[in-house]
Amino acid sequence: MAEYKSKTVIVRTAPMALFDRIVDLNGVTAVIPEEQKKDVVVDGDTISITYAGFTIAVKIAEKVPFSKVVFEDVEAPFHFHITLNLEPGEAPMETLFNINVDADLNFMMKTLLGGKIQEFLDKTVTAVSTGEIL
Repeated sequence: MAEYKSKTVIVRTAPMALFDRIVDLNGVTAVIPEEQKKDVVVDGDTISITYAGFTIAVKIAEKVPFSKVVFEDVEAPFHFHITLNLEPGEAPMETLFNINVDADLNFMMKTLLGGKIQEFLDKTVTAVSTGEIL
């Protein structure tokens, strides 16, 4: 299993509000460009995305109110878990946020994708902290 961890950022939102936005997968479609929305299907706690002939589907496997959301693959080229961690910040309207990924990657995939996964995680938490997404 390859493990990746994003940097931890401060999100200027209370943990409860951020948690609620994360577990509402219908909100994901709001940040997807209109021309790509046809490739995204949300069904309860599962989201499926088709891109370049690949379908990746994940479901919410665990919800710990206001502190953790775990996604796991349902359909993907390899198995993985994504854990979104939320902790109260110093102020009531602050959340410390990071993402962990555990992926079942072979040596070749780890070599090709490892840096890209890390870069994606850091960009994602930065976008959440600046309000670009979620």
